[in-house]
Amino acid sequence: MINKKNKYLFILILFLIFLSCENLKEKKYYYDTGELKIIEFLDSSNKRSGEYKEFFKSGKVKVKSRYLNGKLTDTHYEYFENGNVNYKQFASNNIDSLYIYTEGSEYVSKGELVNGDLIGWLEKFDTKTNRKVADIESIKVGNELIENQHMLYDSPEVNQFYELKLDDTLVQNVSYDVKFIFHTPIKLEKAYFCRGKNLTQNFDNIGSVKLDTVYAYPNENKIEFNFINSKLGKKRLRGFLEGGYYEVISIPDDSINVNLTFIKTRIYVNKEFTVIEDSM
Repeated sequence: MINKKNKYLFILILFLIFLSCENLKEKKYYYDTGELKIIEFLDSSNKRSGEYKEFFKSGKVKVKSRYLNGKLTDTHYEYFENGNVNYKQFASNNIDSLYIYTEGSEYVSKGELVNGDLIGWLEKFDTKTNRKVADIESIKVGNELIENQHMLYDSPEVNQFYELKLDDTLVQNVSYDVKFIFHTPIKLEKAYFCRGKNLTQNFDNIGSVKLDTVYAYPNENKIEFNFINSKLGKKRLRGFLEGGYYEVISIPDDSINVNLTFIKTRIYVNKEFTVIEDSM
């Protein structure tokens, strides 16, 4: 049963919802050809609140969602014109879960929006077999959102990713062997790892901090080095793997010199680990 106090609170909430709805202003937008395009509701601060809908010219729903004070408060849907779901986003505080479907619903990709950006790993599945067909990582470098790694399980020859041998927990002042394996579709005549102690999370200061570089042996994709940490707590190994090959761009007629360009690719690394005291 609902006690008297909760009953009054419930009535107050309903009243406030009703009052907020009464203050909403409906706006409609139309295609140049006259068909309804958008219906939205704005509050007294001119922020989107309440139900929001977009339509195809055919009249079928294209987008459906709900807002409060300009922020998404419920599941956001986007549709193909055939009625199948194209995009589904579950609203949260800072991290939203999202699902992206192909038009025939053969595949679905699952990931997360972090403060509005698709950051982290996007997993793609075959909806009939539930078999994973791809993993794609996106990160922010400066203000730009880029694809950092991808593993396409039906086309491994185009994959670009790295393997890293480094434990999540390290002991203070103990030397560890770190090993990268650099997977990329391009030929690696030269490969190296650059790291910096003061690199920011989105690498926007990469051109202004000191970087230490470790090289692989020629024509190899393995990079190894020793790693020691003297300070306790959560740390990050932050930097980038880079590698590629040389290509002749011109051979001057009157010279024995050959002009070369270095065709390269890059993967950013942002590995978190914890340094603890030696218990011995």
